[in-house]
Amino acid sequence: YQEQIIQVANQMAGFSLGEADLLRRAVSKKKADVLNEERIHFVEGAKSRGYSDASANQVYDMIVQFANYGFNRSHAAAYSKIAFQLAYLKAHFPAAFMSSLLSSVFGNDDKISQYITEAKNYGISMLAPSINHSNYYFQVENESSIRYSFRVIRKVLTKFILEIINERKKAPFRDFFDFCERMPHKMLSETVLEALVFSGCFDEFGEDRATILATIDAVLQYISLLGEDSKGMNLFAEDDDFLKKMKPRYRKTAPISIDEKLEKEKLYTGQYVSAHPVSYYQNKLQNLAITRLANLSSGKNYQVAAYVHEVKSIRTKKGETMCFLTISDDSKELSAVMFPESYRKFASFAQKGEILFLQVKADTRNGELQLIINKAEDLKEIKAPVRLFLKLTEPQQMEQIKPVLTRYKGDSKVIVHQAITKQTAELKNIQVTPSNELQEALEELLGKENVVIK
Repeated sequence: YQEQIIQVANQMAGFSLGEADLLRRAVSKKKADVLNEERIHFVEGAKSRGYSDASANQVYDMIVQFANYGFNRSHAAAYSKIAFQLAYLKAHFPAAFMSSLLSSVFGNDDKISQYITEAKNYGISMLAPSINHSNYYFQVENESSIRYSFRVIRKVLTKFILEIINERKKAPFRDFFDFCERMPHKMLSETVLEALVFSGCFDEFGEDRATILATIDAVLQYISLLGEDSKGMNLFAEDDDFLKKMKPRYRKTAPISIDEKLEKEKLYTGQYVSAHPVSYYQNKLQNLAITRLANLSSGKNYQVAAYVHEVKSIRTKKGETMCFLTISDDSKELSAVMFPESYRKFASFAQKGEILFLQVKADTRNGELQLIINKAEDLKEIKAPVRLFLKLTEPQQMEQIKPVLTRYKGDSKVIVHQAITKQTAELKNIQVTPSNELQEALEELLGKENVVIK
């Protein structure tokens, strides 16, 4: 392939390797003027080495023709081989594969989020950053989990990361105080410690993040008394009793709220490490016709659940207010728009930090997917539809329950599981109004354990 052009020009026509590489480039770019000039150079060089004029021109013609197939085919072969290798690794070693993939896109929060979602789809769990277990890169902790890397944490420099890794080789850090005492004191600052706390690095010590944050000032004051490092000289080196009395303790305080916890994780790591805000309503979402943001297609209407990151309000030329929002669920982050008519109805929901149940239309704007919000509700206030679940153990029971179901007509769906055939289906033409009376009537026919309203 390409290297053979260099070898032929070098060995047959006496080209230097540099000259041969220039010929290779001319062939790849199909530069006719350069190729014509190089033909003379090639033929003369070949003749000086004992080759005939005809043979030299014939070989040069082959080199020129090579441009029609050699470059694309060589790339196709190489990429095909790599694709098969990657497919094998992904199929047989998914955690290791996804870990390497995550480490390859440091600095790209969107890509990391995309790969984390893909990893979760493979049944791989993501473990929060840990002061005793994280490393410079994402790392497989066992066959089904990947540990977050230190490197994703903003405000924490590479030199500091390497110090953490080297120091803990001597012994694991016992607690937050042990960590601060053992690390180079000149590298410790409120900014760095806050970044580690908010990303979850000290969670393994059993103290709430708010408590550790409230303790930082006291710890920094204490280590300043120890001098440059706890093993070196300091003003109170011989006064152990004094140092013991001065050693700070955790300052207990009210736990950090879930909203602040998640927002700070997003701020410092680019991801929701503990869980996405929407995922706290997973039980409710299972009973709503929700589509994940990653699965939306342009031109269709959907119901979605999303967390509001940013809101920007503007006035139209007519003086009407509308707004643009940045929203996300655990699969993707998207932009959305609330036009004036919708804004007048739902402006109160267009607030940063809200978790919303939205009716949207997916559209394409400037090549990117954008959601048009037609209706908005507070997801926390949405009541998931109640459904009636029935288990039938005998064929005749279906006919027995129909009069009862008809008597309590309503809007709730009825899901029936046939124990004999092991089939589950929703009754298409029958919906009910759940009540104690309905439940008791069905329990009398089917047995208490075979009737569930939820």
